Amino acid sequence: MIPSLRATAAATEKARRVSRETILEMGNAELFRSFQPVRFGGFGHDYGMMIDVGFELSRGCASTGWNYAVLSAGSYLVTTMFSP
Repeated sequence: MIPSLRATAAATEKARRVSRETILEMGNAELFRSFQPVRFGGFGHDYGMMIDVGFELSRGCASTGWNYAVLSAGSYLVTTMFSP
């Protein structure tokens, strides 16, 4: 994803939002399932993985990486707070 994020980084900054296309690309890459518990079809990754993925996305577009980290942090908190 990094090359496509680099190609759209300036437009993302100008629009002050991550594009729908980028969100769809992240969904197609299944990044939003990172912290979904395995028992619900997710990957069940830990907090460190969130940091790693956010860092890697930021290599292409800092705004996209930051937004992913914020969205993932919420998922991570819900998953850890309500998991048995």
